Amino acid sequence: MKQIFFCLLCLYSSLSWSFELTTEEHEWLKHNQNFTFYNDDYDSRIFFVDNGVQKGLYPYLIEDINKKLNTKFSIEVKDVDVLHEQFNKLENGAYFDFANTKERRENYFFVPTLYRVSTKIFFKDSKNIKDLVSLNHKRIGLVDDWYSTTNFVNQYESSLHYIPVKYKSLNELTAALQVGDIDAFVADTQVITDKAFPTLDLPRLENLYTSFAISKNNIELYTILVKYFTDLKSIEVKDMVKKSREDYFIYLFKKNEELKGLGVTVGYGINE
Repeated sequence: MKQIFFCLLCLYSSLSWSFELTTEEHEWLKHNQNFTFYNDDYDSRIFFVDNGVQKGLYPYLIEDINKKLNTKFSIEVKDVDVLHEQFNKLENGAYFDFANTKERRENYFFVPTLYRVSTKIFFKDSKNIKDLVSLNHKRIGLVDDWYSTTNFVNQYESSLHYIPVKYKSLNELTAALQVGDIDAFVADTQVITDKAFPTLDLPRLENLYTSFAISKNNIELYTILVKYFTDLKSIEVKDMVKKSREDYFIYLFKKNEELKGLGVTVGYGINE
């Protein structure tokens, strides 16, 4: 996983930050200094809000973009259902984490944000859970609102005879696993590091790549961001990802008493 991510870093790295903007791009920036990016507050190390302050990889990316382009871009948090309605109506703005599909590419450009996400099974009992077959007749925690849950159910419901147990958040899942109310849970590495618990891979599920979705009405923003990521140094990305992981771990540690008993490390890898 890390090797693939480092290949992406190399692809998006260059010797110095020195890209040039066209006249059209400069003109677009002049009239869009306060452009808004939209995101759902799904509470992960990619994006979370700590005491009213936006933190995580996405805010740090926007902060870096603002510094280099002398802009005042911001992230506005909205409910995921509102975002989907807004997205489908082709309302102005840029969106984080919308899947890059053929239909959506008719109206949107997509710019990868250098982060790959995997869906996994998280568990504690390594003695009795060794592979996916071991999950038959086991209680598996699921959060309905997560795309990882929908994907898992669609691909494995007919082949794994598990007992689904519904929860509303990651905190509820980890707490239930700790006290033995469930045997395992499904989540992706966007919401929890796979260093927190033993994990099983789900080979039927494709990895997801996070991205900016940008309306084709804003082609200049698309070309600007392509230049930005192409010019971004790998050390800059590593620093942002490292900071987001550390900040999120501290945030969870303060927020959830259950995590204080876990053998969780912050880690210094770029991606799981």
